[in-house]
Amino acid sequence: MTREYLTNRALGSNHSALTLTLLVCLCCAAHLLLLDLPPINWEFAFGEGAKYFSDGDPHHIEQYFAYEPNTLAVPWLTFAIGRLLPGFDIDHVARLVSFLGIPFLAYGLVRINRQMADKINPNLLISLVLLNPLIWTFAGRGTADFLPAALGVFAFSLFYRDEEKSRSQLWRVAWASTVLGLAAVVKYHALLLLPGVAAEIAIRRRRQFTVMLIEWIIAATPAMVVLGAYLLTVRIEFGFWLAPPPYVQMHGLALAEWPANVLSYAGYLILITIPLSLTIPWRTTPRSRSLFGAAILLLAVAFALGYFFLPDDGEMNLGPLDRYISKNFANGALAMFSAILPIRLTMGVNRPSAATKTTTLVLGLAATIILFILVLSPTRPSQRYLLFVIPLFYFFLPAPQRYRRAIIAAALLFGVALNVYIILNQAASGIASEEMAQHIAALGLLSKTDPGPIEGNVGNLFFPYRNERKTFAVVAGDAGGSIAEVHYSALPGVPFIGKSFSLVRLQPR
Repeated sequence: MTREYLTNRALGSNHSALTLTLLVCLCCAAHLLLLDLPPINWEFAFGEGAKYFSDGDPHHIEQYFAYEPNTLAVPWLTFAIGRLLPGFDIDHVARLVSFLGIPFLAYGLVRINRQMADKINPNLLISLVLLNPLIWTFAGRGTADFLPAALGVFAFSLFYRDEEKSRSQLWRVAWASTVLGLAAVVKYHALLLLPGVAAEIAIRRRRQFTVMLIEWIIAATPAMVVLGAYLLTVRIEFGFWLAPPPYVQMHGLALAEWPANVLSYAGYLILITIPLSLTIPWRTTPRSRSLFGAAILLLAVAFALGYFFLPDDGEMNLGPLDRYISKNFANGALAMFSAILPIRLTMGVNRPSAATKTTTLVLGLAATIILFILVLSPTRPSQRYLLFVIPLFYFFLPAPQRYRRAIIAAALLFGVALNVYIILNQAASGIASEEMAQHIAALGLLSKTDPGPIEGNVGNLFFPYRNERKTFAVVAGDAGGSIAEVHYSALPGVPFIGKSFSLVRLQPR
């Protein structure tokens, strides 16, 4: 190699790193601009948890555990960072904690992509992932969802490296496991990436059984020690292990629901990565036309089965779109899309590669996605848990060469449009909830009102009166004979982005 070649390569690498840094900074800046949006979806609970670390008042931690099965990591980080930013509202600091995950996620993805010989343009990869509607939404929420997923992907990227020098590799594996343990302290689900890590080690080591066993132990032990130390501390301090007893029962194993949950998770993974996930190239030959017809029939049958038989459990929802799409139709779509996931993964694994180590990593990524879904499915389902594998799934979604630019542009524009829609609905939901709470307080009815659909947004105002008898209730939409009504929309002339609540008197039993 000539000196000129090496210089150009270094300049290109520096230029790429600068562009990626700018993309990450732009994403963080966009979320900062939205920092003042009202809290929704139980964000207030994490602020209450942070207040406990600030003043030690047991009422704050009681309220946190009443609403949240999550760990105390995000409340503690919110408290700690809040001490450094005394002028910030506690709810804003909780969102800043989520922002911390953005550079970790971006670096982890770039690292994996580099190990795969830059399979995807890194700028495009980061743009697609950060604009994904589920990732964008939770990156801006002060909850325990995005940060552990970002740390989990970052930790996964540390487990694998091209060099196979055993001593340095084992130290790196131990460090990666420690980071994964920290991610699991923020949210236990991060530990479900370990089966995929074990599978990748098994694929890479193959017949090196002794080294494989040693690497498995080193990959698991630090993570278990870090998480075990947290669990022991919580047990000593609060008297339970994983979560308060009611949540242990709620989120316990339900093996009977395992097949349905696998279909739901697989389908949602395809749904949330549209249109790239649907760009499966077909060759126009007589055989391909017959296969296309069989595929359409299979998808139609899968839709019908999901429509009529897939249960409505957990939180596998479409966010603000739930109001306009029937649950049966959504279940049918998830079942139909679930048939596409194995096709996408198989295409990615079978794609020819010049490097054996690259093929090994692709197999490891596919195993991680599959095992994560399989291990996760016996518990109560929620689409937010897929945050751990959605970024990894993008390595299986490069668009076909034909229409490549149009498909990628459509994916980016679709992500931006859906994110704007979600932001407008978040504003409508939060502001309308706050206005309704103000009306109820002005009427002196906080203690007598069941907050219903606004509890996730302003439940802290009603929590002190949770044990009192309720004679009024908040309901979604307009209700006849209501005592108070609230209508809010950021764009009143545009349909589907407003929110309405009504306060009604409960009928005596």
